[in-house]
Amino acid sequence: MKRSYEVLENHPINRRRVAEGKMPGNMILLRDAGDRLPRMPSFQERFGIRFASLVEMPVEIGIASLLGMGQVPVASTAEDPERGYSDWAAKTLGALEEWDGLYVHLKGPDVPGHDGDPVGKMRSIEQIDSFYFGPLMRRLDGDGFVVAVTADHSTPCELKAHSDDPVPVLICGGLEPEGAEGFSERQAREGWLGRLRGQDLVPKLVSLSESRR
Repeated sequence: MKRSYEVLENHPINRRRVAEGKMPGNMILLRDAGDRLPRMPSFQERFGIRFASLVEMPVEIGIASLLGMGQVPVASTAEDPERGYSDWAAKTLGALEEWDGLYVHLKGPDVPGHDGDPVGKMRSIEQIDSFYFGPLMRRLDGDGFVVAVTADHSTPCELKAHSDDPVPVLICGGLEPEGAEGFSERQAREGWLGRLRGQDLVPKLVSLSESRR
């Protein structure tokens, strides 16, 4: 990273940008870079189920590939969330006819979290609820599916950054309803599942799925 700064800081393009009063692009940020691929079993080897992914972020695509997941091509939802999430819902339903399970990563609420924009974050969650889960659950209701909704991390607007706060988990299918009236950290704390470790979630979902076959 230090070497990238040394090279880019003196690049003619960056010199021109600085002269024009613009910010230079003078650093390459490497997140968790390594020099070899980790060895890990695929989802099918570990759980006996064929998984595919609907993801748009490069890091998520890489994780899905390392785990041997198939990939369902999807477009970004940033410019037109209503159309974007509706398209993702349709592709999710179509992919379920071919795969045993799906990993779907929706980026939306993370961005306003980093911007410190609670209203924008709320709006993003509402869009996902209306345009993705709305059409999805209307089709899946009572069809023997298990659907889990959670997050890979918290992004509190107060911090404008990721935190180690526990995230809520909602599971539909295979469990008796608890009577929760919302999906939030407060509601999740009152659920009988208690606090799960991340590594325990997928085995739990696989077990619930098998009980519904």
